[in-house]
Amino acid sequence: MKSRYTAFTKGNIEYIEKTMQGPASVGFNFVETQKWANNVIWLGLEIITAYSHAENPNIAYVEFKAKFREKNKLQTMHELSEFHCIEGHWFYINHHQSRDC
Repeated sequence: MKSRYTAFTKGNIEYIEKTMQGPASVGFNFVETQKWANNVIWLGLEIITAYSHAENPNIAYVEFKAKFREKNKLQTMHELSEFHCIEGHWFYINHHQSRDC
């Protein structure tokens, strides 16, 4: 999660795309994602919790808040992200409903 956040802050959308699989990669728009990432000011990442799936250690979840400023408005992305370890590498697979911020 931290490496993906850092990639967003640096506009490294190649890394973002490379670390996605499954539902997260469906409909991914490289150009629009890059434009968005480059037009926000990233203010910080807070990891709220991280845990492995009870029955499968190759599935993990990370709940986080990422703060950023877009069009002079402070915003928070609050998400529960699902990651899968595939052949020794972690991939962002999906996000689940976040709680209200």
